[in-house]
Amino acid sequence: MSTLQTATIQLHSNSMAPLPKDALSECLKPFGESRMLPRAAYVDNAVLDWERKHLFEAGWVCAGRTSIVSEPNSQAAIQVGDRGVLVT
Repeated sequence: MSTLQTATIQLHSNSMAPLPKDALSECLKPFGESRMLPRAAYVDNAVLDWERKHLFEAGWVCAGRTSIVSEPNSQAAIQVGDRGVLVT
């Protein structure tokens, strides 16, 4: 999508998600009348970039379960978004 209307989805910032506003209004209807998110929410790189910035980089992110480092001195290298993380 080259020209997207800005949707009024806000989380911890004032930035609007780059999704078509009219398609989102269908998602916000009461249960039984609502529709799924528009295709762009799953496949558009602009949406992915927005989610990375405003969801994953804006706060705390679960990196894994304690079972991956349950033994003394154990470590696990995992990927969280674009970053490598060493869990100890």
